[in-house]
Amino acid sequence: MRNIKWQNDQVYKALHQRNTGWCITDNPNHKDLLKLDFTATSDIAYLRFHGRSLENWYTGNNVSRYDYMYSDSELQTFIEPVKELLKNTKIVQLFFNNHAKSQAAVNAKKLEMLLKS
Repeated sequence: MRNIKWQNDQVYKALHQRNTGWCITDNPNHKDLLKLDFTATSDIAYLRFHGRSLENWYTGNNVSRYDYMYSDSELQTFIEPVKELLKNTKIVQLFFNNHAKSQAAVNAKKLEMLLKS
């Protein structure tokens, strides 16, 4: 469900009624891509970090599309929303998909440290 047309209250409500999770995604800002919206539709929140490399999203390949390193300041913007998700769900899963050059591991460790501080 990566098309912006699926991101609406009717879909959220239907998923919530079935306790089915919505994948919260961080991806490039583009009119056809999902917007970052921290709505949890089940007792498990799932947040996926794809990176924000718009220039490679539609023209790149499976390596260049995800070749992105989140800055500390970008990661910092997730702290409060993740803490809110933790209050309202049983589990919050964070997955980094910006794996082209092992950035996912670096960013995951950094976000873990920021969440603990």
